[in-house]
Amino acid sequence: MKSRTMKRIDWYVGIPACYVLAVYERMRSLFAPRRQGGVESVLVMKFLGMGSVVLTAPAVAAIREKFPGARIHYLTFAQNREVLELVELADTMHSIETSSFPRFLSSTLREIAALRRARIDLAFDFEFFAKFPLIIACLIGARRRAGFA
Repeated sequence: MKSRTMKRIDWYVGIPACYVLAVYERMRSLFAPRRQGGVESVLVMKFLGMGSVVLTAPAVAAIREKFPGARIHYLTFAQNREVLELVELADTMHSIETSSFPRFLSSTLREIAALRRARIDLAFDFEFFAKFPLIIACLIGARRRAGFA
């Protein structure tokens, strides 16, 4: 899938999805108790640009220092996976295929399920001008979220 197509999908699907998820989060917060406790698992998300993935290394090091016992998960596009493995930023790497829309959708759903099982406490979104990471952070049930909104 071309990056232009991904940006269009992010814009036309992302904005309504964020609105719906914001309403859902507000309603859920009224009725569901919040999980308490420390940070045991952290998700870092950066999708576009191999160099940008490498540039998150100082932030990941700071996260490790702040939460030394936390397991760090990193979610990126499949084409960035090799770079991520070389710099060894995360304990667990998750990747989303972008070669076609069906693969994109199936791998996104697979990674959302895996991250829900990991019970992410804190999600960091390092992607500029994109709704996709925010949607993922909501769908995985991250207790706290930080990044570009």
